[in-house]
Amino acid sequence: MTPEEREMLTALASELLAAGNGDVLVDEIATSGMAEEVWSDPDTTARLFETQGALGATSALLDLITLRQVGTRLLLPLPGSAQPPGRVLGKQIAIDGVASAYLAGQPLVVALDSGDVVQLDATGTVVDGFDPALGLVRIQTTVTLDQCVPLEGVPDWDGLVARTARTLAWQLVGVASAARTLAVRHVQDRHQFGRPIGSFQTVQHRLADALIAETGAREVLTAAGEPTDGVVERLVVKAVAGRAALIAVAAAQQVCGAMGFTAEFGLHAYVRRAYLLDALLGGSEDAEADLAAYVLTTGLPPRQLVSL
Repeated sequence: MTPEEREMLTALASELLAAGNGDVLVDEIATSGMAEEVWSDPDTTARLFETQGALGATSALLDLITLRQVGTRLLLPLPGSAQPPGRVLGKQIAIDGVASAYLAGQPLVVALDSGDVVQLDATGTVVDGFDPALGLVRIQTTVTLDQCVPLEGVPDWDGLVARTARTLAWQLVGVASAARTLAVRHVQDRHQFGRPIGSFQTVQHRLADALIAETGAREVLTAAGEPTDGVVERLVVKAVAGRAALIAVAAAQQVCGAMGFTAEFGLHAYVRRAYLLDALLGGSEDAEADLAAYVLTTGLPPRQLVSL
């Protein structure tokens, strides 16, 4: 995809996502014949997911880009876990996870702890949890093996995790950027003792820390090429992007004071989104601990982190 085409698609995505028409965006990509071009271009997918994160928007983009096919949705583990959401129990499969509510009625792609990836039909319950605006449904049921269709041409669980973690990471970077920008505007406009509160060093240091973490995450995501190890890929991108988002929303809440906790101000939406996206496929704190264990075991840091 050329830079001009990428800019046009990003502008269209911004317009549709800001208007709450994420389903229209996915349909446009799928029906225009651009889908394969989009999911094979890391720069384009990065722009799309960062835009979605910055706007606090939702869509079925994750399913389209991760599965690289139209009309299916991926079952993710419950927040906090990175294990396959399907467990084989003899001739039955117990599934428990979350999926996009925007593709309700579409076949579900489920990774099993046996290493297989299957497709099946299942319905779920809308999640009214920490961030109901994200549009997730929880699917918890038991099906028989003959209700599942083995899938070909789809990566194993580690491959799906690597792709999914990258989409979540770019959304987290977008959330971090939006929260920091909102805070910067506030401290520039808000005055105490006759001067903008943004002129105080404590405020500047908190927002500078947020910018440094955000920039570092963006650099790691940009430098990392096609993952060779899905497990390590998940740990790296979730660690740096999740940390950036959590630092940003914490800094924004502190410098915005009581105003930042009001629904009218809008920061709460980014706080909710940051914590839930961070929890999907395992949180950043756990990822950092697992990365430390990996380095101690192998003696080498993952190549993605060398870019820092």
